[in-house]
Amino acid sequence: MLLSAFGCAKNPDETALNKVFKASMVSVKSEMGADGHTVLWNKEDRISVYDGVENNCFSIDESSLNGSSASFTGKVSDDASRFVALYPYSSDAVFSGLSIGTILPSEQFAVAGGFDPACAIAATVTEDETLAFHNLVALFKLSLGAAQTDVKAIHIEGNGSEALAGPFSVEMNPDGGVASIGKGADKEICATGAFTAGESYYLAVIGNIDFKSGVTVTFDHQTGQTSKKVISSPIEMKAGSVYSIDMSDVSVISVFKKDVWSFARNGKREFALDGITEVSLKSAVPAGWEVNASDTEWISIKAPSSTDNSDLYGNLSFAFKTSSGAAFEETVTVRLAGINSVQDFKDFRTANMNGLDVADYLSGDKLVLNTDLEIGHGDMLEDGSCFLHSLAYPLEGSGKTITINNSTTGETNSLIGYLRAGVSNLKLAGSLTTSNSTCRMAPLAANCGEYPTIAKTVTISNVESSVDVTYTNSKGTTSSQIAGLVAICSGVNCTVSFEKCKVTGKITTGQSILDTGGFVGRGESGSPGVIVTFTDCEFAGEIVYNQTVIHPNPRVGGFVASGERRTKYTRCINSGKITANLNNTVFDPDGGGGLGGILGRSSKVTSGYNMGWYLNNVTTTCQITINGQPSNATANYFGKIIGSKQDEPQQYASVTEGGSLTINNY
Repeated sequence: MLLSAFGCAKNPDETALNKVFKASMVSVKSEMGADGHTVLWNKEDRISVYDGVENNCFSIDESSLNGSSASFTGKVSDDASRFVALYPYSSDAVFSGLSIGTILPSEQFAVAGGFDPACAIAATVTEDETLAFHNLVALFKLSLGAAQTDVKAIHIEGNGSEALAGPFSVEMNPDGGVASIGKGADKEICATGAFTAGESYYLAVIGNIDFKSGVTVTFDHQTGQTSKKVISSPIEMKAGSVYSIDMSDVSVISVFKKDVWSFARNGKREFALDGITEVSLKSAVPAGWEVNASDTEWISIKAPSSTDNSDLYGNLSFAFKTSSGAAFEETVTVRLAGINSVQDFKDFRTANMNGLDVADYLSGDKLVLNTDLEIGHGDMLEDGSCFLHSLAYPLEGSGKTITINNSTTGETNSLIGYLRAGVSNLKLAGSLTTSNSTCRMAPLAANCGEYPTIAKTVTISNVESSVDVTYTNSKGTTSSQIAGLVAICSGVNCTVSFEKCKVTGKITTGQSILDTGGFVGRGESGSPGVIVTFTDCEFAGEIVYNQTVIHPNPRVGGFVASGERRTKYTRCINSGKITANLNNTVFDPDGGGGLGGILGRSSKVTSGYNMGWYLNNVTTTCQITINGQPSNATANYFGKIIGSKQDEPQQYASVTEGGSLTINNY
């Protein structure tokens, strides 16, 4: 049985008049008999009695309990002659003459065979000692089936967006009846608690609602799924009435099987409607998407062919009726496969790092970018060094821009720590700053190279970066690389190929470091090692190299600072600007330092390594300025095309050494 527990909020004036009222209920109350309607008072019940001055709390006289009747005792003003009573007692109730302001909770407590006692709101007016309470609410009786063991919550909404609960007002008649009941504000009621299969549960609504389009009852299940029953016929809920709804035939029916479906561009899916006799689309269709729900055998959804003027994702809601007569609605999220937001990118990162399914972010075998992204320091991984530790899926940028702004004290500062697959059609913007004395910093990747189970060749094509890259530490080291695109290319017999790429950002060092490159800091590792190739690429940015401490081997290149292994250039141009402030430091010719418009320093040819460089149809219009040439370094270590060639023969054809090379000695 249901027990209500409403304590009195105040102690009445001891000089007030003692009063006893005998109360009855015209219709249902908080605890019901076996017939579901008969009133049963409870020893914990309390009522409000307004005497024209005070809202007085009256308690039940346990000795008077007789099922449907009971006496309440309390105190009132000694000159009061008319009383307005409200069940249950509420210290927040507002009384004025015959008007009452109270609240029906929209969040209700589920009780098997009954309902939340706070919702059993009733009132009356009397001039004697009898209280004949009239209900101010109506009840929906919802019966669960024996198999419905996982219900977590029950929701009721009016199909016409009616107000069901919340604050409302009541005007009483002098004879004790209800003159009028005002409207509430809340458009949904929800019952939560421990639900038992096979039981009935009552939910209260304000007792004056005409649901002209019916109601929708929704079950939330422990599995996270929902099931619904839609009643479209009119329901008039007058105060004191009970409307029964059998929910035993409602089960979780999922046409779409999961909440989110990803589509390739121009991709189409069909969803079978087994056991469905009626279907209708209830929501708007996201821009660019096509939906066909005219057949009762299937629903067809087709994705946009382009991201232009199209929604990347959206919700589609459908109403269904089954062959058994049950009605339900289902909403599915449709999205273009790929990255549609920074949060998507983070979700992909989490799934990828934990070995989970990443199919929603892939189209074919590629990670696809569908929109511009802005990534800040707070979006980076915990050490602030990169957004992705590693990427082994080809990244298709779709012509979109990733703006990355990150300042860190860590060694690495890049979008991707280790790029193991190709990147295409991507634009990069923003700024990167690192203050660690040792760093690997570049907008796209700190390291790029093979991933043996996927590819021996990593191709970066149609990638343009305008990112400004700044190295601020005052004590550089000989193991630091910064660049306009990739800090280090590495791998055993691997090829990293740049095709139709362009760098327009500014690369600045606030101290001396080892390798500073317009595209790549260094190519290294292995025997014979990595091959780095450039085809139809242009450096149109600026490099400002500041050597603030003695460093024996500065390497600066418009494309590559240090070609430790093999580099090739075809139809490439440097149209940018390079300034090196060497500050008259000691220069070690045998250390392999050098500054060049294309390649800063190339390794010596060594048997078995096939090192070196090759240029074909390469042009530089770069303005190169050397301030403070070390006295022990000759001009052979600075060039419009190659800085330090060491003992290699020339390996180029159709090379145009335009622009300017200015060397200002101390």
